[in-house]
Order: sequence, then C-alpha cells, then structure tokens
Amino acid sequence: MVPAAARGTRTEHIAYAPHVALDLIAELEIVIGAMESAAVPYAVCGGLALGILGYPRATMDIDLLIAPADVASASAAVTQAGFDIPARQMIFGLSTGRRREVLRLSKLDPDGSLLTVDLLLAGEELIGVFQTRMTVPWRGRMIAVVTREGLATMKRIAGRPRDLADLATLEGTDEDEA
Repeated sequence: MVPAAARGTRTEHIAYAPHVALDLIAELEIVIGAMESAAVPYAVCGGLALGILGYPRATMDIDLLIAPADVASASAAVTQAGFDIPARQMIFGLSTGRRREVLRLSKLDPDGSLLTVDLLLAGEELIGVFQTRMTVPWRGRMIAVVTREGLATMKRIAGRPRDLADLATLEGTDEDEA
C-alpha cells in the first residue's frame, strides 16, 4: 500500500529486485519490530524511504534516523534483531561543518554477504528531519518514515552522487521522468 502522500507522485506500484528486496524487506520488518518492542523512536530514511514514499530504487541496506539519546537502546534493539557485527562509529562532514554520525551494525547473510543497518544520529543537522517524521501504512502495519522534504534535506546535506541523483528524483528534475 502506498501512503496517500506518495500517491500520484511517481508510481503507485513499488517493485524491488527479488533476490535482494525480499530479504531486505523482511529484515526491515524484523528491525522495525525490534525498535517498536523496545519503544525506540525511529524514522526509515535512505533508499528504503525513497521506495516507501513512491520513488523506488535498488538499495542494499537499512537506514534509520534516531535521536542521539537513543543510540544505546537502538543499538541493543538492532542487535537483538540479529545485526550483531558492529563497525566503528562513523563521523561525516567535519570539513564542511555539517557533522553527521552513523553507527553501523551488520549481520552475515546465509550466502556470505553482509546486511547492514545504519543508525543515523539526528544531531544538529538532522534533528528537524527527525522531529517531522511521519507515520504511514506499510505492509499491513504503521511505520515511521522521514517526510519527502526531510529526505530531500538529508540527500542535500550528504551530497554524494547517489544522493544528488535521489534529490533530483525527489524534486522532479531527473532526466528519466516522462
């Protein structure tokens, strides 16, 4: 089911690559369940949020925006969901003055691949995005996701080529749109 906010935007039917998405979507459901069981506020962001908002594209990880105060409880919930291989906390944007922190937790897929959850801390640059998250119906449940505007803000701040392409899609300026 596509949220009302996404209807009529780009597509109403979301299709994912079957060999990746079924596992990734199932893992997202497990992670969201763990976050909700632990009462940890979150917002789906990144490539999966694009799909939920009606702009599907391939993605290989789960990105969740969380409050910095919830990093320990979010990490525990995601670990309980099986993502128990930690990476060092990553800090981006120091040279631009737009500091962003990410805690990465992964799990080993049966085929030997790593599936990753990135917990993005809603610090000074992203707190507004976190505070304006919305709840939408998705696969028979309600989930929290960043708004379209919030996702555009995140993509603009990150500024990598993939983010800029996503931003063009969100703003309707991509060349593939008919």
